[in-house]
Amino acid sequence: MKRKATIRMTGISWLLIFVFLLTTFPVFAQFAGGSGSQQDPYRVATAEHLNNVRNYLDSWFIQIADINLDVKPWNQGEGWEPIGISSKYDVFDSPFEGTYNGNGHMISGLYINRPDARLQGLFGYLDGTIRNLNLVDSNIKGGWETGALVGQNSGTINNCFSTGDVTGTNDTGGLVGCVAEGTVSNCYFKGNVFGERCVGGVVGNAEFCAIDSCFSTGNVSGKGCIGGLAGYLYVTDACNCYFMGKVVGEYSTGGFVGMHYKATIDSCYSTSDVSGDNCVGGLVGLNLLSYINNSYSIGDVFGKDDTGGLVGYNERGSINNCYSIGNVSGDESTGGLVGASGGWIFGCFSSGKTTGRTSVGGLVGNNFNEIINCYSTGDVTGEKMTGGLVGFNNFVVYEESYNEETDNMIEWDLCGTIENSYSIVNVLGGEDTGGLVGLFEGIVGCCYSVGSVIGKKNTGGFVGRSLDTYAEISNCYWDVDKSNQKQSAGGYGRRTSEMVHPYSYNTYEDWDREIWVPDTGGKKNGGYPYLKDVPSGE
Repeated sequence: MKRKATIRMTGISWLLIFVFLLTTFPVFAQFAGGSGSQQDPYRVATAEHLNNVRNYLDSWFIQIADINLDVKPWNQGEGWEPIGISSKYDVFDSPFEGTYNGNGHMISGLYINRPDARLQGLFGYLDGTIRNLNLVDSNIKGGWETGALVGQNSGTINNCFSTGDVTGTNDTGGLVGCVAEGTVSNCYFKGNVFGERCVGGVVGNAEFCAIDSCFSTGNVSGKGCIGGLAGYLYVTDACNCYFMGKVVGEYSTGGFVGMHYKATIDSCYSTSDVSGDNCVGGLVGLNLLSYINNSYSIGDVFGKDDTGGLVGYNERGSINNCYSIGNVSGDESTGGLVGASGGWIFGCFSSGKTTGRTSVGGLVGNNFNEIINCYSTGDVTGEKMTGGLVGFNNFVVYEESYNEETDNMIEWDLCGTIENSYSIVNVLGGEDTGGLVGLFEGIVGCCYSVGSVIGKKNTGGFVGRSLDTYAEISNCYWDVDKSNQKQSAGGYGRRTSEMVHPYSYNTYEDWDREIWVPDTGGKKNGGYPYLKDVPSGE
């Protein structure tokens, strides 16, 4: 006869089971399941579950349903308390270091009302990962480092978006207030952003980070370093991004970025109308020691000093294969592409109308470095130093100097150079008016100008007035018939028939045929030669 097996539970066994249930039940109650691991993340289905995320800052989470925060108590008083900050809001001692996967779900009605507090957003301080999360109809009011999704990001944000309004002070962004050594990719913001300094549609302030494939639409406004996508970029790469809306600031204001310092913008654009006072640009307000490549702007720009269709002020920065087609209006140093440039401009063009008072140019208002392989086609109006391509071409000698950051000596060459460039522009000016350059000193080679030139004093078909300090003009021409000007402070006058294809034997002598293309059919550039590798904007 077989004996049946029996299981006897001792008192100790019952005690262990009781303790296990006692310790795990609170976690089960806080979420809809999961253990918080990568393989089994906590499941977030309600506002209460979302609020409990703050208690497990280094865990894994996945949202399994849409969540509405526009209900009590989350929409009352100061509203939602950000996840991942200290109770004092100014000490970074408890960041969210886990991973939150929104799983494509929404969080609607996020409300925050702490105008004097730092690190405001759904998450206050992120050093982990947020992905696939959507915020809808957010209403945020904070202080420094304020954004709808994250106040400060030192981690990774991917495939997220937010709609609504965000108001802060410094470092305020529609999605993220400040990014420090983090990344933001495949994200966007639709709404309005208001702040004081370093204010942007997606990111307010970005340092040592990367922003890729992001965009923003709406209105962005503030005082300084104001941009449609980002207010301030420092040692940061922004690629494949754009902004559509309106930007209003005072200084360093751009349709895409307000201030761009030791950073790179590549394959980006802005359709924004931009207005400000100083350093105002359709894409970038102030471009300092930075690169702008393969980018463009098509909005109208209104400013006072240093106003440009693409960049307001370009200081030792490089602008390559870019263009602007919006109208530009300013006061001093106004250009269809760049207001004032102490940097390098290669393979660029502008086609909008440019209007200013002094140092007004179809491409650059005040140039004191290099313009190579560029052109302008928009009409220009000014009062003093007005040119179809450049208003004032300023000759500068950069002497040897010490760079403390690199611990190297830098020796700068002679600057104030224009090469292989042209303008097909009607120019209306007062004193110092020219078809290519209004007031000139420096070096110009292999350039031409076409269009009506009307001025009051010192007016020339190619150059209005040339200074005695240093002026070298070689292999340059202007169309006498189109300009109605038989004189110039430099260059050679030619009849229209001599300048259009098939050209006369003594026109465009020694020009590089690898750079210039003959317009044999007369359809590409009215019969005048055009540049081979410069974008057309089509």
